[in-house]
Amino acid sequence: MLMDSNTAPGMNYAKIAYTQQTDDTSDTTVYVRFYFFWQNQSDFLAVINVDSDLAALGLTEGTAYPGYFSPRSCSLPLYATLTVYLGGLEINYQSTELALIDSIYVTGGFEEFPWADGGYQRHYISGSYHLSCTNVEVEANQAVVFQVEFQASYRIADGGSVDIDFNSGDYSLVCPGVTVELLTPPVALAAWQGDHGCSLQKRGRGKGRGAAA
Repeated sequence: MLMDSNTAPGMNYAKIAYTQQTDDTSDTTVYVRFYFFWQNQSDFLAVINVDSDLAALGLTEGTAYPGYFSPRSCSLPLYATLTVYLGGLEINYQSTELALIDSIYVTGGFEEFPWADGGYQRHYISGSYHLSCTNVEVEANQAVVFQVEFQASYRIADGGSVDIDFNSGDYSLVCPGVTVELLTPPVALAAWQGDHGCSLQKRGRGKGRGAAA
């Protein structure tokens, strides 16, 4: 499934190809995950915002075979997700941590009709999908792991096929990195900020690598 991958600052990518064909029912999730690491290197609480983008270029296909008593079906939604792992806490419930990339749903018709030859859809995917998580509290010297995931959760009901291609030619999944926005000021400037009423923000870019399972 994972055909190629690269890890480099600003250029983390994965190339995947997956095909499933069955006369039965199949319900499976195919995913690619990119991981990034950030640490609060101060002795005080830090509050951060996190942003990332997943770029997808490829195609998907879904087929549903004709059924005798009821039409068979095939569904193939694609999502981009962001999950923040903070100690034992898993933050994935903010609405901005999920983005729909595309969705296929086809039915196959009935076998008793001679013109029924099943259902078929092909979708070309090309876009960048923004993800974010806000107001994450990171304790002193605590480490945070950010997971950016491509997810294809398909269901074939009683016969059909799916094809997921982010490998051919220039097709790929790319996650350049994560941006960490520090909402709390450095400790040395906290008193100065209080006296003068200014605000301070600091941006840093996470470094990480892509992985697939």
